[in-house]
Amino acid sequence: SKLDSYDEVVWRVANQLRVDDPSKLRLTSHNIYSQRPKDHPIRYRGVENLLEMLLHYDQ
Repeated sequence: SKLDSYDEVVWRVANQLRVDDPSKLRLTSHNIYSQRPKDHPIRYRGVENLLEMLLHYDQ
């Protein structure tokens, strides 16, 4: 859901990737021009939910 917290999103991604420790994951937004991740990761607890991550870090 777009209202999932950072922890919930990372936990779900970790489960899909079969990573034991979700804290080892770092989320980044995508640069549409270079087709690469942006340089700065999304800060842990820097946003409230997935919707904020998508809107705030996509600028």
